[in-house]
Amino acid sequence: MERFADCTTQLERLAWYRATARRYIEAVNAGDLEAVLACYADNAEVVDPVFERGFMGKRALRMFYETVVGHAKLEFAGPICGTHGNVIAAPVVARARGATIQVITLTRFNDQGLIQKYEAYWGPDDVVADNA
Repeated sequence: MERFADCTTQLERLAWYRATARRYIEAVNAGDLEAVLACYADNAEVVDPVFERGFMGKRALRMFYETVVGHAKLEFAGPICGTHGNVIAAPVVARARGATIQVITLTRFNDQGLIQKYEAYWGPDDVVADNA
């Protein structure tokens, strides 16, 4: 599918969501801030437990991802699981600043197939120092 509007079945929408998640990971790993932001809706939100608040809107997302892109490498650690709705869940391994972090991600999409909300779930015991 070249456009989300062409996705008429739930399976096609899930394929779009999974492909978008892969493009997001590839953009982060390539250090391509603009490609990362292109995956998101203008009023999207990112929630990460390191911060006391979420980041909402492209300006805030740009500020957040400027601290991530070029400093972190991401990879899927298992399947990207779909739903009967507009959400996917996936385990992700993040490597950043000398540590490996096991993360569970939930990604909610809007009606245009863009990421509306990206949530990363992990805690202190999910972080392992790379030299440990």
